[in-house]
Amino acid sequence: MTVGERMKTRRKELNISADIVAEKLGVSRSTIFRYEKGDIEKLPTNKLTDIAEILQTTPAYLMGWDTDDEKKLISMYNQLSEIRQKKVYNFAKNQLHEQNSITSLNNSMKKESEVYTLAAHSSDPDKKYTEEEIKHIQSVLAEARKKHLNKNDDKE
Repeated sequence: MTVGERMKTRRKELNISADIVAEKLGVSRSTIFRYEKGDIEKLPTNKLTDIAEILQTTPAYLMGWDTDDEKKLISMYNQLSEIRQKKVYNFAKNQLHEQNSITSLNNSMKKESEVYTLAAHSSDPDKKYTEEEIKHIQSVLAEARKKHLNKNDDKE
């Protein structure tokens, strides 16, 4: 989608006429239509910022730098209560930390010709673990991971 197409789509979403946008922007209605059709390709930066403000969006969205998914995610996040926003933030933070930890472990393993397996399992598939047992298992695995990473750091 082009800048002009995003402008037109957003204008229609807000139920704003081209006349209103033109008036607020200080240009003619035909100029707005020319922007939307792509007849005017080089939109001045100051006009882009003003158009974004009029259309209640961002210059990044109009330029196509923001994806629809990002916009939807931010919109959903902003609709959440403060408590739920904190939960989402903490979840994302933990996911990023976990991802970076896995990446670090994978990168350190690539440096070695050996392959290490780090796992925990139970011979009883129906066993239910308490929170305390799960935390203990996680701490044992974390300590093993830390020792493994320190061992690789010492070799470098």
